[in-house]
Amino acid sequence: MQITYQLSEQEFTYDFFKALKKTLKGKKKVEFSVKVEDSPYKMSKEDFENMVLASEKSENQYLLTSNEFDSLVKQFEDDETFNPVSEIEKFKIKPTQ
Repeated sequence: MQITYQLSEQEFTYDFFKALKKTLKGKKKVEFSVKVEDSPYKMSKEDFENMVLASEKSENQYLLTSNEFDSLVKQFEDDETFNPVSEIEKFKIKPTQ
């Protein structure tokens, strides 16, 4: 299983870590990789456009509103049998070619 989160500094909170820990419950090995990217305004226009194009071709794209995400988190917190990984797959979008 691979999960990618893109967070702002404000979203990088203790509550996020609690939810992440619950998501990974029962996993024997967890590897973390943190990548800090420059803000688009610090990047050249060409670098920004290349980043957007690469993102659009990614196989791991999900589209859901903040309310839909909050609903999934609430279900996950309230129900021990809730599987967030399979539920979030319903929001997966196809990459552009």
